Amino acid sequence: MNKKNIEELEKYLLDFLDTTIINLSTTNVELMKTIVNDVYAICDGEVLSPKERLKYIYNLVKTKNEITLKSVIKHLYNYAGEHFYSALKKKTTNNKVMQKILKNQTKTVSKMFRDIAPENLVLVLGGQQQTLDNAYCNLIKEATLLSHIGAIDTQTAINKIVKELGGSGGVKVMRGNNAIRVDTVVRQIVLDSSHEVAQQVQFEVGKQLKCDGVEITAHGICADDHLRVQGKIFTNAEFEKINSKLHRKIGTHNCRHMIMPVILKNHVPRYTTKELEAINEASTKNIEIAGKNYTRYEATQLQRQIETKLRYAKEALEIYKTNEDKTMATKQQKYITVLNKQYTEVCKVADLTKRPKRTQIVK
Repeated sequence: MNKKNIEELEKYLLDFLDTTIINLSTTNVELMKTIVNDVYAICDGEVLSPKERLKYIYNLVKTKNEITLKSVIKHLYNYAGEHFYSALKKKTTNNKVMQKILKNQTKTVSKMFRDIAPENLVLVLGGQQQTLDNAYCNLIKEATLLSHIGAIDTQTAINKIVKELGGSGGVKVMRGNNAIRVDTVVRQIVLDSSHEVAQQVQFEVGKQLKCDGVEITAHGICADDHLRVQGKIFTNAEFEKINSKLHRKIGTHNCRHMIMPVILKNHVPRYTTKELEAINEASTKNIEIAGKNYTRYEATQLQRQIETKLRYAKEALEIYKTNEDKTMATKQQKYITVLNKQYTEVCKVADLTKRPKRTQIVK
């Protein structure tokens, strides 16, 4: 594959990821609004069956997750097809090895999606991690007690609960002792599985062509631990030795580098020495943002953090709007404005492309 092929595939992957995250944020907002509406119903004296409502909520999450899973699998087939076509000029459906790669990766992805089944989801309320069903039941009980025993008026009771939901950070998945947002987990699944499929295709190409070396792709914003490796050419044995000593191996843990098999005696390097120096300089360039120094790579991490904060903040705003809580909505909108200014500054100073889709929460 040439540089243009790789850039096109990366754009396809990023566009797909952005759309997937928007869909998941939409689901999160819909789920939170459902809980708010149920709290209102309870406070208005309606008799709700927690069991039936939980069944509805679980079905909502399950259905949306299944749709997301199907879209991820479809994406893998399209993504792999593009890689395979570029590499061997054959149709994916006519290659048994390719089908095996896709079948294995589809199984892996399906297994990963079991982690975000409704019964494994949590809400963090008041600093405490609670399963989705326990959180729902506790919120309903809280609404009932606060509004019916006359401790505070109904609207104040609802506002208290909605504020808790707005500050919860949304539905999360337990990973070890950490509660991680569903969209973050799915993003990692997409990145890892896409990379694995693409890499396995390249390895198959190398095997068929009897390649005796590899060239590592290079990109302009590279983490420090991979700078000395990117864009370089190695024999298979050399690369295996180098990669085994890296704490974060090439192609793993959010690494976007590809290991491209080559025939050493015939291979023309993809990058000149001058091009590679310019690429590495773009990653290590020091930038001052809000009085602190960052490399350009670190600036991309800051960009991603702000994008995530914006998404969460907008979700919370939707919850406050559902509750018609003008005070909290106004406060949240001001916070979003501050985050947008920070985002614009980081992108401008670090010369990064704005990705507004990453901050959206509705289709």
